Amino acid sequence: MPVPFLLLITLFLLAGCSTPTALTTASRQPATPEAYEYQPQKSQPIDHLLTTVIQPELTLLIDSAIENNYQLQSSKALLDSAKLQVAVSGAALYPELSLGLTGARHKRLVNDQGVYNSNFELMADLRYEIDVWGKLSASKRAAALRLAKARDDYQQARIDLVKGVIKAWYDLIEAQQLLLLFEMREKNLEKNLSRIEASYRLGLSEALDVYLAKNDVNSEKARIANQKQQVVLKSQLLERLISRYPSGKTRANTSFPESAAFIAEGVPAQLLTKRPDIRAGWYNLMAKDAELAVAHKARFPSFILTASGGDASTQLSDFLNGGSLIGSLMGGITTPIFNAGRLKAQEGQARLAVVDFENQYLNQVYDAFAGVEAALSEQQRLKERFDFLNKAKVNALAAEKLSFDQYLSGLVTYATVLESQRRAFDTQTLSLQSRTLMIKNSIDLYVSLGGDFLPLLESDSYKGVANP
Repeated sequence: MPVPFLLLITLFLLAGCSTPTALTTASRQPATPEAYEYQPQKSQPIDHLLTTVIQPELTLLIDSAIENNYQLQSSKALLDSAKLQVAVSGAALYPELSLGLTGARHKRLVNDQGVYNSNFELMADLRYEIDVWGKLSASKRAAALRLAKARDDYQQARIDLVKGVIKAWYDLIEAQQLLLLFEMREKNLEKNLSRIEASYRLGLSEALDVYLAKNDVNSEKARIANQKQQVVLKSQLLERLISRYPSGKTRANTSFPESAAFIAEGVPAQLLTKRPDIRAGWYNLMAKDAELAVAHKARFPSFILTASGGDASTQLSDFLNGGSLIGSLMGGITTPIFNAGRLKAQEGQARLAVVDFENQYLNQVYDAFAGVEAALSEQQRLKERFDFLNKAKVNALAAEKLSFDQYLSGLVTYATVLESQRRAFDTQTLSLQSRTLMIKNSIDLYVSLGGDFLPLLESDSYKGVANP
């Protein structure tokens, strides 16, 4: 055989066995800083914070959500399907055996009489593709990577569900406590109205003040009616997460816990392995790269062995008697010669798909970094805001009481009372809402850092806290 022809065969074999990749170092080693930019000055361990936030009553709802949530069950079905797809892809590496049984009955005329003939055939076919270039192995690897992605997708869906239940729970607490605040404010305004009317009957107050006080009472009643509906809506959102009928009757029989900032443990680079959604993105990218290898190797010859054997008889009872067994064994090579560039174009599409998913993955990574930094920065801002609002609330409540006492003494007008009431109401409302924002931010930050609630919920230390 001429040397150039041998060289051509060798190059052909090397090209077929090589595994192409379109991944770059940008996705393999994303540039990350050594530490996060924002850290709280005062902090406490995250486990202590979570055991404070995730109270026993909330734990029961989380368990119900994990067991019954429809979207989570759908994610679990996709995971199970991915497991089966690995088995499907792996089966191509093994021989395929099929068995067929056919039967026919014919009628023909002999001397004007019908004669019936029966014929039965039993055939077994064996087919095996030799994975010379690793095309089938690459396909199985892509399926295994998609399975890994499905696992992390399911884990992330579970984390997001728990986070959603916690947030919905504290939204419900906030709505209930705002309702209590409005009802208490209505009672105070009713009391003030009675005193103003008594003062008016004595000729010490003007009719305008009575009308303004009545307007305050009616406005507060309208606010209470609206807030009652908000409680129902928040309750329904929580009930939907735990796949319970949205009756709007679920109530939170607890109050806000004390919450504080916590330190973001670890370094930014650890997000690439700690967060399930980022791991899922990486596995998806790797699967696309494996599909590129499949598309590349599809352009080379396939080596297929086939074997067949069987038996034929006019009676079913005569099968496998050894008298009429037939069989054959064949080997063949098929290789694409002309397909108008279809296989080459498909490989090009697979390569561009890797480029596309790599950019999506990098965008996801840096979005994650931005989310952590934003949550850390907001953590400090919310804590400062909460402290100032608490101080403002104390002053506003004192000013509201003092202004009304001075109004009854004739020292200030009712407009001053209205302004002091507005400020007291605003600071009380904002202070309460600020508590919810702090808790939500802590939960967002925990998840952004790759935290998983279930190990904590299943730990013996937490069970001791949740079930004293």
